Amino acid sequence: MKLYCFFVLANVGLFDTSNKLLQNDKPCIHILYEVLLSLFEKLLCRFVKAGVMSTAKSVLSFDFLDRTNQKDDANLFIGKEARDFVAKYGNIVDLAKFYTHVRVYYESICSYMAKKFPFGDEVLKNATVADIISKQDAFEFFSVELFLKRFMLLSNLFAEKNSKDDLEMEFIEYQVDKLPEEILSEERLDVQWHLLSQIKDVTTGKSKYGNLVSFMLAILVIFHSNVECEWTFSLVTKNKTKYRPNMTTKTLSSLISHKIT
Repeated sequence: MKLYCFFVLANVGLFDTSNKLLQNDKPCIHILYEVLLSLFEKLLCRFVKAGVMSTAKSVLSFDFLDRTNQKDDANLFIGKEARDFVAKYGNIVDLAKFYTHVRVYYESICSYMAKKFPFGDEVLKNATVADIISKQDAFEFFSVELFLKRFMLLSNLFAEKNSKDDLEMEFIEYQVDKLPEEILSEERLDVQWHLLSQIKDVTTGKSKYGNLVSFMLAILVIFHSNVECEWTFSLVTKNKTKYRPNMTTKTLSSLISHKIT
């Protein structure tokens, strides 16, 4: 049992890192896809052969359940403490059974992620268009149009004549503009876009990127985790008085609203 505990502890940190990052109150929708894909890749490389992953078109394009694509028992990642335990007590432990369970552990997690995680979601893939620092010239206007087609709110926002053309021109100019260090050094992405809205057009005196900023800020309010839902649920469960079963939905809603505000 101790060996299994060592193995699990060696993997828990991987999930904690991603979870803590996405529980941030800063906008993270622009990195959500890359964070999830990175987590998936880090899990795969713990039991899948490096040659298989390096030659694949993507981490989603090969069969990780195929044992011929997996590492030998001795090369499976189990963590230093587990490896030290095996070296010391391997002669009295059923290693064949242990390594089988290790494979099942990795296979089960990766199978769940491949099935449930939104790796094919075009919104998440293209949300990185809002990342000022690393994605300024990495996308085409197609990524912007995708959001216009997907969300009616954005579509209505730019429904007026020529407004979509104005948005596209601002996007094109933004891609080639040399942005001030004040913007690039700002930690929060929503603040970066706010600062960008302060840049004036020399010919009109109006915000040079007013339409684009409104569009990007709308993307950044998309939820990137369920932390708000978990927080609200925890407030519900904390109301455990003897009168709790008799509270109406309206009363409970009022209590939660009061606590949140």
